[in-house]
Amino acid sequence: MPLFHVLGAIMLFGLGFQAGNTVILMPRINIDAILEAIQREKVCLLGGFPKIYKMILEHERLEMYKLSSLEYCICGGDFLPSQIIGKWKSKFGLPIYQIYATTEVGLISASSLNKELPLGSVGYVLSGRRIRLVKPGTLELISSGEVGELLVGSDHMPSGYWNSPEESARSFIEMEGDKWLRTGDLFEVDKGGLLWFKGRVEDIIEVENQRVMALEIEAVLRDHPSVLDACVVGVGDGERVKAFVVLRGGVRGITAQDLIRWCQERLPSHKIPNYIEFRDLLPRSSTGKLLRRRLREEERRRAGSSL
Repeated sequence: MPLFHVLGAIMLFGLGFQAGNTVILMPRINIDAILEAIQREKVCLLGGFPKIYKMILEHERLEMYKLSSLEYCICGGDFLPSQIIGKWKSKFGLPIYQIYATTEVGLISASSLNKELPLGSVGYVLSGRRIRLVKPGTLELISSGEVGELLVGSDHMPSGYWNSPEESARSFIEMEGDKWLRTGDLFEVDKGGLLWFKGRVEDIIEVENQRVMALEIEAVLRDHPSVLDACVVGVGDGERVKAFVVLRGGVRGITAQDLIRWCQERLPSHKIPNYIEFRDLLPRSSTGKLLRRRLREEERRRAGSSL
């Protein structure tokens, strides 16, 4: 996890120096160097973004390294597909513990490292944190079991952003005398108190008056044996679903209709992509997070130039 990211700071100080542990810093992403360091120093805890775990699993020289010292693997910063968790558990016999944090509040949810949680959960809310789930448009409290935008409160969070009054007013709100941060993230909380990440508010696609989560469609597409990566956005009037797909190297003969049929067998009709475009790669941030906004902007420019 890069040190400019809040999770990098948590790994370095909270799980590292503060706990008296040796910390190995990698200057850049180099999978051979990471694996060699784990083997040489007998590393017991690995922390990274989903991108790192995926790259390790797909590394062609993975079998050259002995990684038996690993005991704990922690992931944060983005959604971790269940396929990666399952493959990691099958390969190394270890779960990947997901955590959730924001720059403004720090660590919000996690799980004890001696308790494996169901695939997809980001753990339990930590003490010192307050949460609410609300409807993104109205900020009304939602019913139990529904998906809503996560609001987080803490006695130690800031009251706003430096020299950004408009952004501060949008993100930091007051309800019933308490200050809350609007995370922009969608969650569900189950009866046991576990948090389940469902996507970003900005990534909701309204199809036939029904809410469609981009993550759900992307997960189905990535399950296809020929698909390496996928990204889904709303296009046109916002009620059409478009998927951008990267095929695995060497794959030939797969068409958009093949993938649509795959989705038809696994998704309700309103979640099936209307369009599929093949790409060599998808736009991602330096931490590996999909930049859906960039694809939405591309589609808006394309639509504008065709008028």
